[in-house]
Formats: sequence, structure tokens, C-alpha cells
Amino acid sequence: MRDSDLEEDCGDYMNTALYKYFINILVAVVVGVINYFIRVTYSYLSGFERYKTITKQNDSLMKKQFISMFINIGILILLINANLQDSGVIKGIAEGLPGGDEFFFNGSYSDLNRNWYPKVAVAIIVLVITNLFSNVFSVIITELIKLVQRKFFAKRQTLQVDMNNCMAGGDFALSNKYALILSIVFVTIMYCGPIPLLLPI
Repeated sequence: MRDSDLEEDCGDYMNTALYKYFINILVAVVVGVINYFIRVTYSYLSGFERYKTITKQNDSLMKKQFISMFINIGILILLINANLQDSGVIKGIAEGLPGGDEFFFNGSYSDLNRNWYPKVAVAIIVLVITNLFSNVFSVIITELIKLVQRKFFAKRQTLQVDMNNCMAGGDFALSNKYALILSIVFVTIMYCGPIPLLLPI
């Protein structure tokens, strides 16, 4: 890139390669944000289901979050890039959907080949890493907000209940942690054959 002649020849390739990597990272971030909103939405809606115990509520919440996150991380990225129209059943299903076989199950890869790895495998690895650290970052941000509340706002409160809210820590959402861990473990088990790099992650 320092040579102006080579830059003219290779500039388009470099821009295309950077664009592809940027799209992979953007997809991973968007999926992480969607998973966060899934957790928040399910946590909010579970309060309306009227469970008899908190244990049953957390158990149901964990299962729903796990299934949604596993599909979001592990299944969708595979189906989007898979070309499954060689099967007559899949082709019949695709033709019955709106848009026909032009959009559904008409990806670029009918099998795991060398071109599958830089696009799909890298996207799966980035998705796993993003979702793994998104929960950690959310806890750190929440604790920093609580620290600021304790340091600067707790003594200014008029009522004891407001001071307690500033001083008390957040709830430890066990269902969120289990759902995230299970989804990452299941995605790792599903893809550890073709992508062994997931095992140390």
C-alpha cells in the first residue's frame, strides 16, 4: 500500500476485503444486541406469566432465552449461507414461501469447503466471542453506574428507600447466565468439528 502503483492495483481488493470483514463484525454486534433485547424482553414478559415460585419462573425464562439465543447464534447463520435446494423436500418448502426459491435456502455453500471458512466460520467465531463478552460488559457497565450512584447520589436522597436503591447492588440474573453459557456450549459442540478454534474460546 506504500507503493502508489501497487496501491492502484490492489486498492479495490483491499477495500473489498475490509468491507467483508466489517460486515462480519457488524453482523456479530447486531446479533449480540438482539440477544440482549431478547433477554430483556423475556425477563419483562415473564412477570406476567404468574408462576407460583421464582424457581419455576427462572427455569422457564432460562429455557426460552437459551432456545432463542442458540437459534440466533448457531442456526440462522448456517441457514442463511446454506444452499439446501438440492433436496426435493427443501426446494418444495422454499417454493411455497413468499419469494420462492430465490431467497430461501439459496445460499452460496452446499457443503463445507475452503470458501465456507473465511465467511461463515469467521462469522460464527466472532458471534461466539461477542456474545461471550457482551454479558461481561453489561455487568461491568451496571456496576460502574451503581458505583457512581453510591458515591455521588446516595447521600443526597431524601427518603430512605431512594438511598437503599442507590446503595443496593443489582439482581444476579441466574437465568441469563445459564442461557448464555448453554447457548455458547451448544454452539461449540455443534461446530467444534469443522471449527476447532471454538474449543479454547
